[in-house]
Amino acid sequence: MSYKIFKGHNLYQLLIYLLITKEEERYFFLSKKNLPNKVKEKIELTDKYIYLLENEEKKISFLDKTIFLLKKYLYYKIVFYGKYKFLFGSEILGDSNDNIFFIKNFKISIIEDGIGTYDYINSRKDLNLEENDKKKEKIKKKIKFFIKNFVNLIFFQNFEINNYHDKKISKFYLTGIKKIPDILYQKTNIIELKKLWNEKNEEEKEKILRIFNFNKNILKKIRNKKFILFTQPLEAREISEDKKIKIYANIISNYDKRFLILKKHPREKTDYKKYFKDVTIIEEEFPAELFYLLNVEFDKVITLFSTAVFGGASKTKIDFYGIKLDSKLLKTLK
Repeated sequence: MSYKIFKGHNLYQLLIYLLITKEEERYFFLSKKNLPNKVKEKIELTDKYIYLLENEEKKISFLDKTIFLLKKYLYYKIVFYGKYKFLFGSEILGDSNDNIFFIKNFKISIIEDGIGTYDYINSRKDLNLEENDKKKEKIKKKIKFFIKNFVNLIFFQNFEINNYHDKKISKFYLTGIKKIPDILYQKTNIIELKKLWNEKNEEEKEKILRIFNFNKNILKKIRNKKFILFTQPLEAREISEDKKIKIYANIISNYDKRFLILKKHPREKTDYKKYFKDVTIIEEEFPAELFYLLNVEFDKVITLFSTAVFGGASKTKIDFYGIKLDSKLLKTLK
């Protein structure tokens, strides 16, 4: 049997994956970091998953990295090859970064990851070059690529597919929220989340909601609310916790707290209840697009720069605050 294997890194990609696949063809490549633990616990109940070997340290010495790559090489060549060969030939759906082992044995497809996917695609200089210039650009890339990945290629052949129109990528699953280069159209599946959701039967919808731990209590929390604020992990952009709270306090002051919901980002550790006691806080980890799929509408959605605001009804007003903030934050958004 050929599977469609999830290997993304966030809840939005997981939602799209669940919408475009059938239950019997699903398989999951998980890691310690790619999804919230509560969501992974639900996936583990399917008994169709693997935890991939990964390096937990962000910065390690050259020697440690070499030892880890050798360990990884042996794992995939011996353990993975022997135990999970039945998955070979299947389609991996998710991120663009991968390694030669997967590229040789699987089909690779990209699932949209917000506006960032389009910004990266459209920033590729070689999409708009003349043929001769494209060849020169490819040669430069190969030289840089070889130098940058020399050790990885020798010890494990580990590298990143960083060219979104590379021949190694079979398909793109995109919603079309921004312009898609013509060169990618033949590989692109334009998807409509609401249409895909409506095509699922009630049992399938319930199973998707259970994976995200979405329940009736959440719907009770948002009853009669008019505004929703989507927060983001600004600490990842080197914004301090104090600064972050001041930013959101400034935004919240523009709305009637009785009708405001704050939807915490899944990667955040901030305890917003400690700072905003008069605001309804949603800490449950699920993709904000579920509101749209369940026909939950707000008068206004509020954000710094979250793409979750594009998952709602077209008539919903959007308040973007990213461009109105101080220079330090603004620089991180560029």
